[in-house]
Amino acid sequence: MQITEPMTLVTDYLLGAVTLWLGARLLALGRRTRRTSVVWWAFAFAALTVAAFAGGTYHGFVTHLGDVAATVLWKITMLSIGLAGFGLLAAMAAATAGRVTRRWVMGLLVAKLALFAVWAASHNEFIYVIYDYTPTLIALLVVQIYAGFKHRARNAPWIIGGVLVSFAAAGIQMSGLGFHQHFNHNDIYHVVQIGGMILFYKGGTLLTDR
Repeated sequence: MQITEPMTLVTDYLLGAVTLWLGARLLALGRRTRRTSVVWWAFAFAALTVAAFAGGTYHGFVTHLGDVAATVLWKITMLSIGLAGFGLLAAMAAATAGRVTRRWVMGLLVAKLALFAVWAASHNEFIYVIYDYTPTLIALLVVQIYAGFKHRARNAPWIIGGVLVSFAAAGIQMSGLGFHQHFNHNDIYHVVQIGGMILFYKGGTLLTDR
């Protein structure tokens, strides 16, 4: 069986493996220290792991998959990224908001996720994933800049760095930039995003519940 996009499969799987390992460490830390914010952060890593492996499988074997299997894999990829955004913002709510505010925020996040799921059910373009994920990154950036300046939060520089690297990775993906026909914009995106996940991991280990 010939792999359709071998380098995209490899880099996506590499991103998934790194994210899985870091997410497992975060989950263990969150459970051990009973920090809800860290557990939610680990949830986001788990969702991104699923997205990476599903996306890699799609790109690698799309020409050998039936229409139904290909569609299911791609929908899993899209929805998993939506779940990851939910987890990141839920972690921020646990780390920064009071109990009443946190309930309102979680309600809004559930509504946002439901709307994205409905939209993704009938749209396949990856640009819609970026439209959903970008506000999440912007919200993370704003909250962490405030936390860094106002409260000297130790996690802030790491998460801010992760957001900026993720923006750079998304910009590369959208630009279509490629070094070679076998190392295209998707492949560069995956490699750069690994750096972003490492920064997010370090920031996640320093999160504390309010």
